[in-house]
Amino acid sequence: ISQSDINLVTNMMNSIKSQKLEYKLLYPDDTNEKWFHEFQINWEHETEYGNVKCKSLLDHISFNEEEHMCTIVDLKTTVHVQNFELSVKQYDYFRQIEYYKEAAKWYIKNILKEDINDWIIYCYIVAVDSINGNSCRVFTIGSGHLVPKQMVIQHALNEIAWHNTKNLWDQRREYYETDGYEYLDIEYDG
Repeated sequence: ISQSDINLVTNMMNSIKSQKLEYKLLYPDDTNEKWFHEFQINWEHETEYGNVKCKSLLDHISFNEEEHMCTIVDLKTTVHVQNFELSVKQYDYFRQIEYYKEAAKWYIKNILKEDINDWIIYCYIVAVDSINGNSCRVFTIGSGHLVPKQMVIQHALNEIAWHNTKNLWDQRREYYETDGYEYLDIEYDG
């Protein structure tokens, strides 16, 4: 790692430490809270074609088993921190956060052996400017943004499970189920 990269990471960390909420999210001081950085969850998702093995690597996750609270924090570096909403839309970060949330729910149910219905999962994105002054913004992600992404993830994992079952990987599923055509499924703004 170069000295300029070390300086960049150090400046970003100092910026996070100086913020009102960012540092508290990443380094909770509640002794009941177990927190982890770069936390990998190998999990399974049930589909109509069988289970699909999944893997998630979360930047930060914490579990407070006493309060039944889980907090997911995804760190994003950006050159557009003041217009970060555009990056969220462009890269579909809500889908990524929902995927992490599904992994956390699996972990709570299967590893912690808890009833997921008793838990609240909070999701945040911490965006850090990687160019100009390393300013930070914290975004909380509400379920209204994530619920539609559950269907997107379910559909994608169903498709993977179908391909696993049939062992057909060269084309999309539609190709195999039709005369070789696919549906064009895009939003048109006119």
